[in-house]
Amino acid sequence: MPSNVLKLLNQIYRELAEQKKEKEDRSNANQPKERDYEKEQKEIVEKTREKEAQAGEAYVIGLSNLHLSCPTLKMNFILLQ
Repeated sequence: MPSNVLKLLNQIYRELAEQKKEKEDRSNANQPKERDYEKEQKEIVEKTREKEAQAGEAYVIGLSNLHLSCPTLKMNFILLQ
């Protein structure tokens, strides 16, 4: 075969390989990401516990600042405990 034909075939094969790689990359980009559900669950539980702890602290601080001079407030405070 003449060298021009070999160069042309070589160029065609490279272009086909490049197209195939681009197609695979697009396909991989559209695939769902692999997830570690246990790790995600642990992180969510930790964040939720932190929020609950902060909310609990804020609730206790709010109650400690509550003036219990009103009888209704005293009754509600006792019921909440």
